[in-house]
Amino acid sequence: MSHPSPSRRYAAGPSLSRGGERGAAAMAEILRRCGDDLTRANLLKQMTSLRELVVPMLLPGITLTITPAGYTPFKRVQLMRFDGARWVAISE
Repeated sequence: MSHPSPSRRYAAGPSLSRGGERGAAAMAEILRRCGDDLTRANLLKQMTSLRELVVPMLLPGITLTITPAGYTPFKRVQLMRFDGARWVAISE
């Protein structure tokens, strides 16, 4: 799934507000998995069965996983620093 990023088009500089785009991409995948059964129970079932979902706005290797026991989607993070021209990883 690849969508053009509105923040790339309209943001004046580096954007740290990509959470909405990530959330929308995850929700689009959850709704796709629900099919025609858009009940609360099925939405919750599909949401809590996300395993290593790749979202286009995340760094390579960073995925979303949500389980019935853990609603926190990120298990890994990557610290980045803006060097004036681009974002670079602080550590591996």
